[in-house]
Parts: sequence; C-alpha cells; structure tokens
Amino acid sequence: MRHPLSNKRGNRMRHSFRQITLTSSAIAAALLYPAIASAQTAPATQQPASVPTVVVEGEAPAVPAYRFGTAIDSGTSILSEEAVRTNAPGSGDAIDLLRRLAGTQFAIERDTRVTEESLRDLRPEMISISGGRPTDNMFTLDGIGTNTLFELTTPGTRSTLPAHFEDVAGVSAQSIFIDTNLIGGITVRDSNISAEYGKFTGGVVEIVTRDPGRRYSVQGSVGYSGSELTSWKTAPGFTGTLPEEPDYRKLRWSLSADLPITETISVLAAYNRSEAESTYTRSATYGGGKYGSLTFSENYLLKTLVELPNEMRLTAQVTHAPYRSDYEGGSGINNLIVTHSGGTTGKISLEGVRGVADWRLELNHAWSDMDRDAPRYNFSRPTGGIVNWCASSTCTEGGFGDINQSQRDTSFLGRWTQPFGGGDLNLGFDYNRTEAQKERPEEGRAYQRGAYDTRTVCASPTDIACVAGDHASLRYISYGVFDFNVGIDAFSAFGEYTREINGVTFRAGLRYDYESFLGNHTLSPRLSVSGELPWFGITATGGLNRYYGRSFLSYAVRQARPGNLTYERTGVLTGGQLVFSENWNLTAIGTPANYADADLDTPYSDEATLALTGPAPFVGGEWRLKGVIRESRDLIVSNPGQVTTYDDVNRARTYTIYSPSNEGESSYKGGSFEYIRTFGRHSLTFSTAFSETKSNANREYDIDDFEDIGSTQVVYNGQLVSLIDIAQQNDRLDFASPFVGNLSWSSRWVDDRLSLSGGLRYRGSFERVEDTGVNQRINNVNYDVYDVVGYKPSVDVDLNASFDVIRDNGRQATLEARVANLFDTVPNKSVSFSTNPYQIGRVVWLGMRFRY
Repeated sequence: MRHPLSNKRGNRMRHSFRQITLTSSAIAAALLYPAIASAQTAPATQQPASVPTVVVEGEAPAVPAYRFGTAIDSGTSILSEEAVRTNAPGSGDAIDLLRRLAGTQFAIERDTRVTEESLRDLRPEMISISGGRPTDNMFTLDGIGTNTLFELTTPGTRSTLPAHFEDVAGVSAQSIFIDTNLIGGITVRDSNISAEYGKFTGGVVEIVTRDPGRRYSVQGSVGYSGSELTSWKTAPGFTGTLPEEPDYRKLRWSLSADLPITETISVLAAYNRSEAESTYTRSATYGGGKYGSLTFSENYLLKTLVELPNEMRLTAQVTHAPYRSDYEGGSGINNLIVTHSGGTTGKISLEGVRGVADWRLELNHAWSDMDRDAPRYNFSRPTGGIVNWCASSTCTEGGFGDINQSQRDTSFLGRWTQPFGGGDLNLGFDYNRTEAQKERPEEGRAYQRGAYDTRTVCASPTDIACVAGDHASLRYISYGVFDFNVGIDAFSAFGEYTREINGVTFRAGLRYDYESFLGNHTLSPRLSVSGELPWFGITATGGLNRYYGRSFLSYAVRQARPGNLTYERTGVLTGGQLVFSENWNLTAIGTPANYADADLDTPYSDEATLALTGPAPFVGGEWRLKGVIRESRDLIVSNPGQVTTYDDVNRARTYTIYSPSNEGESSYKGGSFEYIRTFGRHSLTFSTAFSETKSNANREYDIDDFEDIGSTQVVYNGQLVSLIDIAQQNDRLDFASPFVGNLSWSSRWVDDRLSLSGGLRYRGSFERVEDTGVNQRINNVNYDVYDVVGYKPSVDVDLNASFDVIRDNGRQATLEARVANLFDTVPNKSVSFSTNPYQIGRVVWLGMRFRY
C-alpha cells in the first residue's frame, strides 16, 4: 500500500492553503506599504494622495453576463474578460459560465451520487449545444482546435472508472483546458454560424487568453473550498444508516506578470494551479482506514505581442496545461493508477493591413497526452498464508498495465478580408495534420482462480503467479500489446460575402472540407439575411446553413486492438507435492468488437433559424427572440451485430462483427428569449429556452464481451439490454431538458469596491433511465430492472461577492467569496440511493486576490 492514511497529505493541503494565504497577504502588504507609510507621515493639513476620493455618481455599471453578437450573427454570444472574472465559479471552470446561455444544455446538475472521484474531478463540464452531443462541438483555445478525436472512456458518459483493463479514464471532450484566471474572453456560436467555422454539428466555443497589459503589473490569487465549506444533502427516500460524510479539499491559486519590455513589445507570464484531494475509506475486508488521492491541473502561459512597422502585429505564445489524477481502489492493494491528460499548445500569428485589406497567417501546434500508469499485473489471491492483508475469500492486488494515448495537431491557416463590390469579402483556408496514437507497450495479465494449499510447489522461480507453500493461479487473461497510429490530413477553404442592399444585409458563404480518414469532400452552404422591420427598431435575421462534422476514431482504435487470450493450467500431485509449471494452455480466444470496413459519409446537420432583436420599449435594454431547427443525418452508429461461428481451441464459438453505418439521425427544435440591460450600477441578463431533441443515434459502438459494462445486462421495457445502451440513452436525456431559464444580475457598490453577482437557473422536469431497485428473475438469473425515472423542476442560485479592502494607485487587495447553490437545494428524485446517499448542497469558496 502506498500510504495507509493520507490525512498527512490533507494536513499539507490545509497548511499550503494557510501558507499561500499568509504569503499572498504579506506580498500585498509589502506592495502597498510605501503608500500606507506615505499617508501616515503626510502633514495633517495635506490630503494624502493614497486616499481615493469617493464619487458615487461616477460609478460605472456592472458588465452583463454576456452580450449579443451582431444581427447577422444571431446565434453568437460574447463573454468579456470582465464578465468571465466576475461570474466565474470557485472551481475556475470556464465552461460553467455557459449555463447562462440559452442554446447550451448541461448534464444533471448537483444531483448525481457523490463519489470520491467526482469530488476531485477538475475537468471542465461537458455541454450540448443546439441538440448536439458533447463530442459534436468545436472547441478552440486562441484559435487552436482542442477537440479530442478519441472516444470518451465510457460511451455516452464521462467515465470515472480508472481501473479499466483497456481504456484511459477521464478523457474529456476538450483535450486541453485552462482556468478562468487566464481567459480574455469567450465566444459561443449556437446557430447561424459563419462559413469560417467547420467540423461541428453542435456549436462552436472559442476561448482566448488575455493579452499582456501595457503597464507593469503583478497579479495573484488564492481560493479554497472543502468538506467543511460544503453542505451535504441526503437523497430523498434513503432509509439506511447514514455513513460518514465525504471528505475533500480543493485549493486554487495563480500568479501572473504583465511585462511591457518596450513600447512595441509586451509579455505575459502566468501560472495557475488547481488541486483537489478526496479521502477514501478502505474496505473493511482490506483493513479499513482512511487514505487520499490527489488530482491537480496546471496552466503555464507565456504570451508575447510585438507591434511591427507597417501596421503589422506578431503574436507568439505557448500554453502548457497538464492534468494528473491519482487513484487507488479501496478493495485492493498495490493498485495505484496515475491518469494524465491535458497538453501543450503553441502559436505564431502574424497579422496586418495591406491597402484596404486585413490579413492574418497562423502556425499552430497542439499536443495532448491521455496516458495512464498502472501496475502491469492484476492478481486475485486466496486468503491464508501470505495473504494476511485481506479478510475476503479472494483478494485483489495490482492493476491492468500502462496505456499510452496521445494526439498531435499541427495547422496552418490564412485569412483575408477586404471591401469588394460595395460589401465585404472574407476568404480563408486551413490545413491541419493530426497524428493520433494509442498503445499498450507491454502485455498485461489478470491472474485468477488460485486456492490456498500448503503443498504448492513452483517449478519455475520466475513464476510470478505461484507462491511456494501457499497458492498458484490456475488461469490468466492476457491483454496483448498493440500500437495504433493514424495520420489525418484535413484541408478546408471558405469564401463569404456580406453586403447591405436597401437596408437588408446579406451574408452568403460556402465552405469546402476534405479529410483523409473518411476520404470525403464536402460543401457547406451558409446563408444569413437580416434587416430592420418597420416597428420599434426590431431587426429580423433568418438563416439556412449546413454544418459537417469530423472524424471519429473509435472504430479504428478498437479494431486495432488484439483479442484477449485466456490460458489455464493445473497442478500435478507428485509425492505429496502439488507442482505447478509454467506450461499454460490456451483455452479461449476473446474476439473484441471487430468492425467491418465501411464506406462512411461525413455526418452533417441542416439548420433553419429565425431571430428577432431589438430595444425593449419603456424598460430599456435589448432583447433577442430566436428559433432553431436542426436535422442531423448520416450520424455514425453501430449496426446490430452479425453473429459468426469460428473454431476456438478445438471448440465451436461465436462472436459478433459490428459494422458502423450512417443510419443515425437526430432532430432538434429550440426556441429562446433573451434580455440584457444595464442601469445605474447594475446589469441584468435573462434567458429562457424551450427545446425538443429526438435521436436514434445513441449507440456509437459496441463493447466486446470482456468489458463489464458491455456484458452486464438489465431489464428495460421488458427486455434484456446492455448497460451500455442505458448509458448512451441517458447521454441524450441528460442534455435535453425541455425547459431551462436563467437570470443573472451584477452590481457595483461603494465606489466600485464591492462587486456582487448572482445567477439563478431554473430547470424544468426531465427524465432519465435508472435502476428502480427492483429485481426480475429470468431463466433462473436475477436482473436489475431499469425504467424511466422522473425528476421534478429545480432552482439553483449562485452568488459571487468581492470587496477591495485596499485600493490605491494600481495596488489592490480583494477578498472574495463564491457560493454555489446558495439556497442549499437539490433536485428531488423518486429513487433513493442504496449505498451512497449523499448529494452536494451549498458549496462555498473563499479566497483573496492582489494586484500591483
């Protein structure tokens, strides 16, 4: 065991929090000391220069949670740097800010079972945009694509099962993600999207890092939350004995420096770290006790801006964002699994003006790492003899070996915009080279079926599955070496023309895409028309657009993996000794989901949208009313398997060949209303959305029979189905609430020293497929019964507050409190949790920020 009790680590985290807080306070005090000392030594008749003059009438209004795009971009919403900083959650997850937008849907919020893995999960939320799946969106960081082309660990879910025999847990839809402290703005496009953007059938999320400041500045922050700042709620209907409340800690801190080197060169250097630890309780059969596992996410950013002659600008930057999560199962020993993700991006951009034209060239590179480190062998050992660390009949030790998984993207793009024929012409091209790899570098084994026997003799001293005088394993499953590599070349070009004629603006575009993996050439027409109506300053915008998706490597990866092999042996009783040799006999050949080759088309989505925008009479502000219809076709799904018989070690066996097809379809209908107003020192943002999503594209691929979730069957609608079907069906239901509403409010007080922002989110009733707690016996086997479970409407309120305790001549120290689920509520649920009854209620983050 790595460490029987990790409270020491917890104490280190608490100590680190105190140390960082004290250090930050000391730095802030040191930075501000000259001004304070000056004020103290100034003559009594002189007004100290460090004391600000309070002018309440001059207070600026708080920024709204987001702004609308232009009328022609009716599906665009823009979050400014200040809006990101003001409304950011304590976790620093940028995607969480998109809850306020009408076109986005999140999975079930704060109502799932609390697990040690979920409490220390620092990855961003997954979202659906305009009815698409979480993997259908396009994510960019400073213009660099950050989508993973690998499947999520468990289809339809974001798996938190690190101890999987062949997959890496925690693969997120975004391969690289950064903290809100480094963000300069977010733009979300959910409909009526320009031809400049492609490779999505959901939406586009553009995140940009902030630029270096034009004056010397050092900024830092620290924040903390944990179980002592969390309210734990008990799931309705739970009647058992309450276990001990969960225990976790989260610490987040940052430090950045803005460095204007010359009048034309400025540099930003920044570091951000978030870490989380949850305390596990080891199973009583393994001795009990507490121990902890740690997760951390880091962001390094180095960004340089150079103003060149002839109105040119050079941007060079590197972002390094590693993510690591440790895991030790409570029912086993020597089973530490370290999961890696995140990666590095680099960018060189040159932009300028040539005559009346604006142009830009960029060279980008992104590398992401999705590996795991784990013990190579897994043992099921019998109790007795040397196995004195476990009280069960069989005891687990070890893991399932290392898995290496990486993705490298290199791209070169160009943009050209100029006036033409009374309008604006926008042209561009993109070339992208993607190289993806997944491998098992060494054979892994799972040893099973050993029995304690003092007569055991090992014929070979190198037999790791035999312990003399104790036991020997009689069976093992071999997980073979594989190395999958694929290179994908993608090229795209687009042209778009925008012109106003008699008060009506037309934007017509055409996008061409080619990708070598699917080998398809696609054309995406885009058309948007907007014009002002003769009533109340209202502008109407209509759009007809087609969007094409991108490659999905799941099938190719799975077909490259070898089948698992099963070997067995028996001992030979000789002279009162039970001798075991390493003469293993092959008894079964496992055949994974072998997908037949298929000539697949590229998935696409056709969209019709209509939007109205205008000023709000009498009350002020602006509003947007929008309707979106999406019909998605040629979605890649798995056809029903074709059973084939083969000879497996001199006996007939069957396996199933699955073939991917373009039989998947989905439809989305959504309507939304949004309102934004700033007044006095306040801002108000309101959005509400009705939507309906229908799809038969839940089943992207099947799992081979050796995977637990694929082989476990349950009863649903009177039939036996795989748990994977349930998971994939819930993927759609989780992101398809028929009605959601959001209200965001921000304000500034006390000469802008006090900032308050709150968000209210209403989620209407929705359904999921879940375990009912009932069992049904079929053919002498008991199966869990699953059925549609209804959730009642819920209201969730968040509140952020910050106060500048010191503010003088650019020096600033700010105290912060960020509260999630302010009123301590969770959605009601009609089924109780049988083992872990806890749900998360109110969560408080406390912190401070300083600037010099």
